[in-house]
Amino acid sequence: MKMSTAEISAALGVTRQAINKRAKKEQWKSSRQKAKGGGNIYELSSLPQDLQDKIMAAKQKEIVAILPEKPKPTVAVERCPAPSVQRHLVETIPQSKRWVSAAQKSKANAKFELTRTYTCFLASASCRKMQARDEFITRYMSGEWPLLKERLGAVAWKTIEGWKITLDNQGGDPFALLDTRGGSTRGMQVLTPEQMRILRCFAFHPNKMRISHAIKWSRRVMDQHGINTVSASTCRRYLNALKVNDYPSWVFYREGEQELENKCGYTIERDWNKVEVGDLLTADGHVMNFTVINPLTGKSCRPTLLLWFDTRSNMPLGWELMPTENTQAIHVALRRAIITLGKIPKVAYLDNGRAFRGKYFTQTPDFENGEISGLYGRLGIGVSFATPYHGQAKTVERFFGTMLEMETIMPTYVGNSIAAKPARMNRGESLHRKLWKKYGMGENAISMLQAHEFMATWFDEYASEKQRGHLAGKSPLEVFNAGKGPGVDKELLAELMMSVRLANIRKEGIRMFGTTYYHPALYGRKKPVVVRYDITDQGCIYVYDQESGNMLCTATPKVRTHPSARLLGDDTEQDNLKAEMANKNRLKTLTVGPAREALETQVLPEYTQFSHDLGILSSRITTPATNGQEKKVLSFSHTPRIAAQEEAPQPIDHEQMQRDLEEGRKLTEEMKQRDFRARLEQLSDADRYEELVELYCKGSQIDDDLLNFMRMFEETAEYQKFEEYWDGKWMYFRRRNPAGVQNERTA
Repeated sequence: MKMSTAEISAALGVTRQAINKRAKKEQWKSSRQKAKGGGNIYELSSLPQDLQDKIMAAKQKEIVAILPEKPKPTVAVERCPAPSVQRHLVETIPQSKRWVSAAQKSKANAKFELTRTYTCFLASASCRKMQARDEFITRYMSGEWPLLKERLGAVAWKTIEGWKITLDNQGGDPFALLDTRGGSTRGMQVLTPEQMRILRCFAFHPNKMRISHAIKWSRRVMDQHGINTVSASTCRRYLNALKVNDYPSWVFYREGEQELENKCGYTIERDWNKVEVGDLLTADGHVMNFTVINPLTGKSCRPTLLLWFDTRSNMPLGWELMPTENTQAIHVALRRAIITLGKIPKVAYLDNGRAFRGKYFTQTPDFENGEISGLYGRLGIGVSFATPYHGQAKTVERFFGTMLEMETIMPTYVGNSIAAKPARMNRGESLHRKLWKKYGMGENAISMLQAHEFMATWFDEYASEKQRGHLAGKSPLEVFNAGKGPGVDKELLAELMMSVRLANIRKEGIRMFGTTYYHPALYGRKKPVVVRYDITDQGCIYVYDQESGNMLCTATPKVRTHPSARLLGDDTEQDNLKAEMANKNRLKTLTVGPAREALETQVLPEYTQFSHDLGILSSRITTPATNGQEKKVLSFSHTPRIAAQEEAPQPIDHEQMQRDLEEGRKLTEEMKQRDFRARLEQLSDADRYEELVELYCKGSQIDDDLLNFMRMFEETAEYQKFEEYWDGKWMYFRRRNPAGVQNERTA
C-alpha cells in the first residue's frame, strides 16, 4: 500500500512539514509522484513500525466513522419489509473514504429512508406502477412523512428511481447517496511552490503587513517575473490556511518571540499546596494608576509600589510606596515583609527589573572567604529570577490586577490603559477637567501618607476575603496565620542588610585601582560581574558571573603600547603592538565573520531583489562574489536555474571590452536621461523651470525642447509676477557654478 505525504499527514493529524522533516531525518525510501503537484510516495510497509500502527488505527477509525447508523423504522417499514439489498449493508465498506460532515451523512440516510419507503409503497400498491409513483409523490409533498420532507424538500419520483439504481449498484450502501460535489478538489492547492514562497515572504515579514497588502505586492512580484498570477481570493485562502495550520510560525515571523510565548507558549501549572507559608516570596514593582504629591519635589507623580507577596497564602507582607523604583525601597519592603512573616523566607522569586538586578541583590557570594556576598546570601535566602517579559510567572502580577479595584476609587485615578483613561484626560474635555479640579481637588488631592493609609486599609480587607483556587475557600489571613513564624530579631535583621559592590565591564575592560584589567572572555559582555581581588596584590583580579557564580576568567592589567611603536619603538614594543593588534582583530572576527556571511549571502540579496521588483530601487544591484567576479542577487524565477559549467579561460579581447564599456556608458546615459525626463514630468512648471536653470548654469547639455519650455515659461504671467525672484535664482546658481556656462538668459 502506497501513501503520499498528504495522506500520511492527514492520517496522523500533523503537518506536511513535520512528515517531510522526519522522512529526511530517518531517510525513508520514497518515489516521486507523477500526478499533478508531484511529491513523494512512501510504501506503508517501509515506514517505521510506530507510524504503521498509527496509520492503521486511523484507517480503522475512519471506516467505523463512515459506517451508517441503523435506520429508524417508519410506518412504511412496518407495513413492508426492507428491500433485499439491505442484507449486504453490514458487510459492505463504502467506496469513498473522504471526510464527510454530519449534515452530509444525515442527508444520505434520509435519501436511503425515502428510497426504502418508496420501494415498499410501490410493492404494496394495487394500481398501475405509474399511477402509484404519482400517488406516492402527492402523499410525500402533502406531508405524510414530515421528517423526510423537512430534510430533503421537494423530490421527484425520477430522482428516487436514480437513488434506487445507485443503491442497487453499490450493494445497498446508504453512503453511496452522499452529496460529494466539490469534494474531489476540497483542500487541493492550486498555487505553485514558487508562488507560495513569494506569498510567505511578504506575509512573514516582521513589518506585519496586512493580508491584502501582502497579496498585492506578491502578485506584483509574480507579474514582474512572468509567473502566472492567481486571484486575490486564492492567495487569501492560502494565507488564511497558513495562519490556521501553523499559527506558532505565523506569530513568530510577524510579531516576534515574545508574542509567540504569550499566544502559543506552553504553560506550566504549579501546585501551591506543596509549599508552606514563607517558603516562597515573590516581589515586583507596580506603577500605581493614580497620582500623589511627590514629597521631594512637591509635584504630582505616579508612585511605584514595591510589594513582597507570599505565594502560599496570597498575603501581601511588606510594601513601600516610592516616587520611583530603587534599591533602598526594596530593602525597606523586604525588612517589613520578614518582620510580618516572623521568619526568614527560604526562596525569593524576583523580577528582572533594574532595581532587583542591582548590586545589593545579585552579588555572588565569595566561595572561600565569604567577604563578597549579596544580601540574599547573607540572609540565607535562595534567589530565583523570573524570565524576562513573562509576568504571568509571578503570582504578584495577578494581585496587581486585583488592586485595580482600589485604584479606581482614588480621585486622581488616571486609568490602567489609554482606552481606560477618565474623561477629564481626553482631548477637548474642558468641562470634566473643570469639575474635577473643583470637586476632586485636582492633582494635589492625595499625599504619599494618605495613599499609604488607604492602601493599608484595603490590604486588610483583601486579606480577610475568602478566595477560591488553592486556598479552597479560606481567606489569605487564615492561611497565613497558620504558617507564620515566631518572629525575628529586628536589630540582627538590620545588621544583615548591609550593602556590597559589583563591577561593570566597559569596552576597555574592568577599571579598578586606577588600572584597566582585561581578558578575552570579557569581550562583548555588558552585564555586571562579581570581582574578587586581594587588596595587597593587584596583579590580577578574578571575575565571576553574578548569576551562576561560575568563574569567567583571571583578568590582568592591559599592556600599554608605545604611541609610535613602528617608527620609534624597540623590538619589544613592536612585538607588544603586533600582539595587541592580533588580539583586537581576532576578537572582531568572532562577530564580523559569521555576521558578514549571513548579511551578504542571505539578508541583503533577497531584500535588494524585492525592492528592485517593487520599484523602490531604480536599477538592479549586484553584489561582489568571493572570487572577485560579480554575482546576481537572489531572484524568483518560474524556471529552475541551471548551474553554468566552468569553461576554459579565454584570451581577453581588449577591443571587445572597450566596445562593451562604451555600450554600457551609452545605455547608462540613456537610462539617466529617461529617469531625468520622467522626474521632470512629475514636477510643476515652476519647479521644472528652476531645475533647468540650475542645470543650465552648471553647463549641462539641455535639449532644444526643454530650452523652448524655458522660453515659453518666461512669457507666462506666473513668471512675470515673480520676475525678481527668478532673477535672484539665476544669480544664485551662477555664483555657485562659476566654472559653468555663462550664457545670456534664454529670453
